[in-house]
Amino acid sequence: MAFGFGRKKEGEDAGAGGKFRHNRAAYAREDVDDSKRGRPSVSLQSYATLRGMRFRDSIRLGAFMSASPIWKEYVFNAMDGALPSGRYGLIEHELDEQALDQDGFQQAGGYYSVRTTWRNPDDWKAFLTYGALGGQKEVPNEPFAGNSGWLPATAVSIRVPQTRLIAPLDVRRKGNFPRFGVRDLGELGAPGFRATGVDKDAASEATVGEALGAGAGAALGECPYPYVRLEVGYGLVTLRRNGFAPEEEIKTLVDRAERIAEAFAGACGRLARPQAFDLPVPPAEPGPELSRKQRALAEIADMGISQAAERIAAEMGLEVEDPARFQQAFPDVVMPGTARLVCRGTLPGTAVIGRIVYTAQGRRAGSTIRGGVLLPAASSAPKMPLGGEPVEATNMYGDLAGDIAVFWDRGRVSGQLGAVDLLRRALATAAELRIAST
Repeated sequence: MAFGFGRKKEGEDAGAGGKFRHNRAAYAREDVDDSKRGRPSVSLQSYATLRGMRFRDSIRLGAFMSASPIWKEYVFNAMDGALPSGRYGLIEHELDEQALDQDGFQQAGGYYSVRTTWRNPDDWKAFLTYGALGGQKEVPNEPFAGNSGWLPATAVSIRVPQTRLIAPLDVRRKGNFPRFGVRDLGELGAPGFRATGVDKDAASEATVGEALGAGAGAALGECPYPYVRLEVGYGLVTLRRNGFAPEEEIKTLVDRAERIAEAFAGACGRLARPQAFDLPVPPAEPGPELSRKQRALAEIADMGISQAAERIAAEMGLEVEDPARFQQAFPDVVMPGTARLVCRGTLPGTAVIGRIVYTAQGRRAGSTIRGGVLLPAASSAPKMPLGGEPVEATNMYGDLAGDIAVFWDRGRVSGQLGAVDLLRRALATAAELRIAST
């Protein structure tokens, strides 16, 4: 249970004097002014320009969807491009959303200048409006809706495709995570921190331990910030701290994030089994026999993806491949997210072996998935800008990953996947960028 000081009373006007009008708090006393303002007091545009990064300000970038806040209204001073290591990264100030219940913030820990109101979705007004119909008042699908609070933070996200080979990892200080249902990381090289996702499987535990021992644990331990959160997975490493960090402190945050990214890239990379692109990946190893209940839960978690893969394969004359083995075979593919559906074969309209892939980005991207197409790279392919190149006419990105040309949809889908249209647009993108053999 969170604790805080100065919780707002029902009906109090938090917007007086131009202050942030929504539920708010700060992770540290020194961030209270940031919290009251609800946005940074300075622009980082010159900071980005001096470092050769693209200044985006308030935007959500598809490549970092799992790590970024769910609304662009929560993002400020966003910039993407090459970090000092050469890796593709994103730096941004943001409003970190934390869920509320009747007692305050659901995440444990200390909070300052708390001004929140929890609204009961089943109160008498909602009952009079919806109760007779047996429904419940819906939370508006818009920024700053629902029972949440928003706290100033700074995040650095780094593209590390190899992290798709382990279960998603969420690391926070002990004071922010309960003692039960999480793993204490002290014995793995990060004292003072706990995590979820470590015990998902033996490979994840061993790999996390290796990464923490190879420098990630030391980088975490050096963080002096009152609030620290590390997220690893879906092809990204994200290090988040409290407050809108000033320019002179961003460099240190980036350095620590890059050390963590390098350690996880090396540890996760040892799980890879690289192979030639035109060869099929090995079939999935048979799993343990499941009970009826376990099968039912697995089908719910699958969300019909397996059936969609079989349907796409049948319509296009392809074969279904195991997503986990696909990622082991092609660990450096830069398409955002973790593979959920893979179909391989000679793609309609081409004379080459290719793959149709749908990925999930999890976390803040919800249950939507993103479609993409992989083709052999052209021998004379031009160099692509870091992060890929968008083609407005097709609404897709194109990029290179070694000898593989990667094309992915800028939008995400659920329900109807539209694989035929996806392939059509991917081939048009390939023709425009001239980076693939077809």
